[in-house]
Amino acid sequence: MYTQGIATFVGNLFAIPRTPESVTYVLDDCAKHLVSRWGLRIGGDAREYLMCKGYPRHVHVHPRWMRKTFMKVLGHYLDNDAGTATCVRNYFCAI
Repeated sequence: MYTQGIATFVGNLFAIPRTPESVTYVLDDCAKHLVSRWGLRIGGDAREYLMCKGYPRHVHVHPRWMRKTFMKVLGHYLDNDAGTATCVRNYFCAI
């Protein structure tokens, strides 16, 4: 009997719970399971969150999480006002 191995890249984990605190809790929990099950670690630069522009209350998350005004999502940029201006700007700047 032989065992076959497989490797994969986990690059995009997204969560959309009700609060920013819940988002970071869910994603930290995923990260914990990735480490314990497969030894995969999420890089520190991947711990970002995006809040809707004008979100009315203060956010209490672990300092390792960085609040952004735009976020790279599946190869494109999404702005905190649901716009794509950053994506368009980056596309034309890259040409």
